[in-house]
Amino acid sequence: MYVSDTHAFVYFAQGRRAFLGPKVRRLFQQADEGKCLIYVPVIVLWEVAILAARSYIQIPQRFDHWCRSIENSRGFAIAEFDWLDVDEARKLPFSDPYDCLIAGTAIRHEMPLITRDQIIVDSGLVETIW
Repeated sequence: MYVSDTHAFVYFAQGRRAFLGPKVRRLFQQADEGKCLIYVPVIVLWEVAILAARSYIQIPQRFDHWCRSIENSRGFAIAEFDWLDVDEARKLPFSDPYDCLIAGTAIRHEMPLITRDQIIVDSGLVETIW
């Protein structure tokens, strides 16, 4: 089981798999086939909604339909937002609040974070995979 950062999930959702590291590409493929589980934090969905509203990215469906398709997927689940995520996030030194909440979710769930964000990777505060 894994937790996905925003950029990784967006690359996958947009079919831009060449932007994913080889290990991560395999994990997303396995999740797509229902062979492993990748959690998508609610804060990732919020960040995607903002980016899509500003036309920085496009998602393959209307936002609510897209979220429902994630919920109904065998290999992906939405990680609900919890005060424990905030508790973990507040301990992290990252300047980006999204990074803190996403990494905090991975820490709370004791799962590796799928990210190439060098600040998070270099911190060593959360297990990462790319």
